[in-house]
Amino acid sequence: TEVSSFPGIAKVQGKTVAIGVGSRGINHLQVIVKALVSSLKEAGASVFIVPSMGSPGGAIAENQTLILAHLGIDEEHVGAPVRSSMETTVIGHTEDGVPVHMDSIACTADYTVTVARIKPHSSFRGRYESGMVKMCVIGLGKQHGADYCHLRGMANMGMNLEKIGKVFRDKSNLLFSLGLIENSYDEPCWLKVVAKEDIMEQEPK
Repeated sequence: TEVSSFPGIAKVQGKTVAIGVGSRGINHLQVIVKALVSSLKEAGASVFIVPSMGSPGGAIAENQTLILAHLGIDEEHVGAPVRSSMETTVIGHTEDGVPVHMDSIACTADYTVTVARIKPHSSFRGRYESGMVKMCVIGLGKQHGADYCHLRGMANMGMNLEKIGKVFRDKSNLLFSLGLIENSYDEPCWLKVVAKEDIMEQEPK
């Protein structure tokens, strides 16, 4: 229902859409991704999945496909093929010259959407921690995105996510993020489609 009522859903008619899915153990992830795939197909899109991970699986494309399969994310179970690569495309630069990377396969799609759990991070504090911005910067940024943010230390992570996230918002083919929050029983209790233009404002709330 959330996806079907999204004001920009008509844009995907006749278009290709990449869904970025990460490696975190989100309860009911398979159900959520399958529903998202179905909603996009019903809107007329051709859909595929890209692993949105920095270095999990040893930063090896085949291993990241296996990680998703272990979570029940494959064509048999969610209705969309998984296309995995560690190659990235530089889609822009921050004001201080940092290159902003994005999964090259996702870049070939007309649009990209992500599934992102929003929660505090265990190792740093900032306006943006684990969530929609991090899924773009580090998940779709692949190992390049992860390396830049981590090598500059956890104390700077929040700042780096923000400055790179703003460029990603402006330069990528991202359409929306399906943000979710879990309750104290680790069950998804809130899901919302957030347009890319609103992610930077909405995530901290």
